[in-house]
Amino acid sequence: IVVNSKFVSSNGKIYKKSNSQLLPLFKNDIVLVMSDVPNGKTLAKCFKIDEDNKYTLNQRVCALRTNDLDLDFFLIQINRNQYFLNFDKITGEVLSADQMVLDSAKLLEIAESAFRKHHEVPEGKSLEDQGFFLPETGFFLPGAMGYKDGEFKLIYIPYEIGPFVMGYTELSFTPEELTGIVRK
Repeated sequence: IVVNSKFVSSNGKIYKKSNSQLLPLFKNDIVLVMSDVPNGKTLAKCFKIDEDNKYTLNQRVCALRTNDLDLDFFLIQINRNQYFLNFDKITGEVLSADQMVLDSAKLLEIAESAFRKHHEVPEGKSLEDQGFFLPETGFFLPGAMGYKDGEFKLIYIPYEIGPFVMGYTELSFTPEELTGIVRK
């Protein structure tokens, strides 16, 4: 079975077979998509190999192999975080967060209010006293932000703003709520 981006993105359900082993994979190898030319949606997605010599590595996918790490924990760490690739609708160029956000002060204000509501922390109460991790500069926007399913998402990943047990914090906003604040 050829391990390519489609195989990884479908969690092994969609595959093609090969008569030769380009690069054999072994049980507990972790494969990671390095390039997803069609649309970028599987970039950095991972899959753990479950059997020796059944799979072969294809181009644009790398294999990670070690005896020194807890591979299940490592897989969770490298495969768990959501991210967004945001594109300019006209040029197709990738947009940075600074290019997506038109009014960072206003977005920060809206995000903090939604964050407090999501975690049931009243205004005026310290987020740090509630166990959240904040830099000296205070509340901040997450590394993962962009449009998904018609809404603008802000996703704080574990350890970004709170302990791992807190999990993800996903805040959703309609485009109308963010008119003039983020690009559409």
